Amino acid sequence: MKVIVLLLASLALVILTCLGIGVQSHVFQAATAAGGGGGGGGGDACSTCTNETFEGTGYAVAGWSEGVNGGIVNEDYATAPAPILGSQSLLVKNVAFASSYTEINLPNATEGWMRAAIVLTNTAVSTWYVLMLADNGGAELASVIIQAGKLRIKCGTATADTGTSITANTTNYVWMHYLKGTGANAVADVGFALHPTKTRPTGGGTFAQVTTGTSTANVQLYRLGGGDITFGGAVAGAIYETVGMTTLGVIGDFP
Repeated sequence: MKVIVLLLASLALVILTCLGIGVQSHVFQAATAAGGGGGGGGGDACSTCTNETFEGTGYAVAGWSEGVNGGIVNEDYATAPAPILGSQSLLVKNVAFASSYTEINLPNATEGWMRAAIVLTNTAVSTWYVLMLADNGGAELASVIIQAGKLRIKCGTATADTGTSITANTTNYVWMHYLKGTGANAVADVGFALHPTKTRPTGGGTFAQVTTGTSTANVQLYRLGGGDITFGGAVAGAIYETVGMTTLGVIGDFP
C-alpha cells in the first residue's frame, strides 16, 4: 500500500512540473562593478534602495533634515510643472547668494549610489549642487554640480564634466556613485538621460567619472540641493521625484 501511495505522489509531482505548476524560485543577481552594467528590461525598481517618493504629507521616508537658508524646501510641491510622478514632488530652490537643501543619513558605508528624476529650473548657473554625498559629520565627499550647463562630478579635488549639456525645465534622470579611496584613487561618477530615455549611461557624452578623487571617508549623508555663494546672484533650483539611495549596489535604469 505504501509503495502505491509513493508511486501516485511521484506521478502527481511529474504532472504538476510538466504543467508549470509548483514552487517558484527567484534568483537575485549581485550588483555589477562600479560604472558598469545597469538595469534592463522594465527598469530597476531597486528593492535595496531607500526610495523617497514625496507622496502624502511631508516625506514618505522618515529622517530627512532641511536647511532652509532663505530659499525654499517644499516636499509637498504640487504646482506646475510638478509633480513629475504621482501627486507631489520635492522643490528645492535658492535665492540670490543663498541656498537650501534637504538631507538624510543612511548606514555608514564605503560606497554609495543615488538615482533621481529631476527637473532643473536653471542650467545657466554654476556651482549649484544637485546631489551630494557626505560623511557622518556632513563633510562633502562627492557632488553633482551644475557647471555652465553641464553636470560636473566632484570628488575631493578631482572633477570631470559631462560632454553633453543638460536640459532645463524638462525631466532628466540622474545617477550618481561614490567609492571611497585611500589617497588619490577614490571613484565618483554621474550620468543622466533625457526623458523619455531612462537607461543609465556608462559612457559617452552624458556620463562623467573621476578615478583620482581625494575623498577617503565613508559615506553616510545623502543631500538634495545646496550650493555656495558663487551663484553671482542667479536663482537656481530643482524639482525632485523618485529618489533612490543605497549602499548595496548599482541602481539600474528607471522603471
